[in-house]
Amino acid sequence: MSYSFAEIYDEIYQKYKDYYLLVSDIIKRLTSPKAKILDLGCGTGILEMYLPKHYKIVGIDNSKDMLKIAKSKKLKNAKFVLADVRNFNLEEKFDIAVCINDTLNHLTSSKDLKSFFANVARHLKKGSIFIFDFNTTNFIKNLQKENEANWIVVESKDKKKMLVYKKFRRGKLVIWKFIYFYKNKNNKLGFKEEEILERVYDLKQIEKLMKKFGFKTIEKREMGNHKILLVVYHI
Repeated sequence: MSYSFAEIYDEIYQKYKDYYLLVSDIIKRLTSPKAKILDLGCGTGILEMYLPKHYKIVGIDNSKDMLKIAKSKKLKNAKFVLADVRNFNLEEKFDIAVCINDTLNHLTSSKDLKSFFANVARHLKKGSIFIFDFNTTNFIKNLQKENEANWIVVESKDKKKMLVYKKFRRGKLVIWKFIYFYKNKNNKLGFKEEEILERVYDLKQIEKLMKKFGFKTIEKREMGNHKILLVVYHI
């Protein structure tokens, strides 16, 4: 049996039901019932759980562990593919694309960000919609340095898994440091460590870049003081 951060990630992000419902409502409002949806950085397939079953959905992620959990949900209208958002090629076009939960912030270079927008545009029909969010520069302003940041503890429902993490700034990047503890089949304690890097962006920077690939903002929502949800039109 393998143990991964994806298991407790699925529990943590199930708590953000209202956000998934908000995104689902935007999709339902702006697309037809027969729309094909592309979910970029789909993780464990939580958004797919809140979308109506009449949609055809393809979710992509670069984590085998995340996709294993997504596939275990046996959603008949969703297909999950192991791929990188910067260079995937599905050889089909979609009516709407979605990229939420800070997936965009994991692209830490300008080259990666350009490849991302170019690839999304390549997979969308003309006149389609792209919904995505990102953490802005406000996110990093109040973060401490590594030696000043506090650890946060999250325990799984079955008490067999625990995530200890902290976030801090390192130069212009946000660093998430995770230590994942679990009990194996012999009830012995094991752990895995992981660091995830994020780059923050401001709205003008994102809008200037996405326009080069034929995207135009039609809706903007501020989610708290450091996250923006954009709905853009593919011209």
